[in-house]
Amino acid sequence: MSKTTFLFALASLLTSCAIRDIRPDTSGVFWNEEKGRALLEKAARIHGVNYWKELETYEISISDQYYGWVGKLISPYPGNEGALRLQYIPESFTGRAIFDGGKWDKRIWGLQSWQAYILSPRGKLRFNRRNDITFHLSAYQYFIEFPLRITEAPIVAYIGEKMERGQTYLRVFATWKSPKPQIEFDQYIIWINAGSGRIDKLEYTLRDIHKSLHATAYFRHYRRVSGGLLLPEYISISSPLQLGTWLHEWQLKDFVANPVPAEELGPLSGIPLSKGTAKPTVKH
Repeated sequence: MSKTTFLFALASLLTSCAIRDIRPDTSGVFWNEEKGRALLEKAARIHGVNYWKELETYEISISDQYYGWVGKLISPYPGNEGALRLQYIPESFTGRAIFDGGKWDKRIWGLQSWQAYILSPRGKLRFNRRNDITFHLSAYQYFIEFPLRITEAPIVAYIGEKMERGQTYLRVFATWKSPKPQIEFDQYIIWINAGSGRIDKLEYTLRDIHKSLHATAYFRHYRRVSGGLLLPEYISISSPLQLGTWLHEWQLKDFVANPVPAEELGPLSGIPLSKGTAKPTVKH
């Protein structure tokens, strides 16, 4: 068991073993499927998601910094920070992280059609069952492409306005299979800025780690990159596990379109490159 899995499992036992339902008590009062779908599709256009469909692959550099004693325990990287070059096939779960500097310089973590592997700087390739690799590579990609990915959720509904720090947000709930909490599928509450139409905040469950866990991501300092794509400079993660500061924070920079052909991201022989955004359901 990885230290990430151990800590989250321990924390869940200390809080609650019930499956987490992040829907607010008032969600049923405002429940409007048509409005929710329209808000997500508008946000997707504002974020420039049609650009994803023009790419074969993309690269983005990221630093993932962990904070505090909890961050130190759950960080999968030496020194509480990973500096990575991420390369992905859009709308898939195939990509790789190339470590840039430090103890793991030039090491590669890969995910090919949901199969994790490690490629050493000397070229030694091996399958890997570490939860850290699968969880982090899929999470980075899903959040970077989030405005596009979330429009594919089959259950979507507007669940009311909320004020935060003087700003009005339109909240949209999204999930799969049923609005009620399902152990196989995450729930999301997307906070859309009523003025800009951008996604500024995201509440979500962490079923891949444990059924009772949840967190909040803040998408900060948006900028336009190649082709008009709107990306945040920072994605800051808060969690009930750590109070008063971020649990960890990603800084994104240096977006590159089509750095490598898609075939280069599939070194595992006999495993076709994944197509589509569906991922295997979680089994507990």
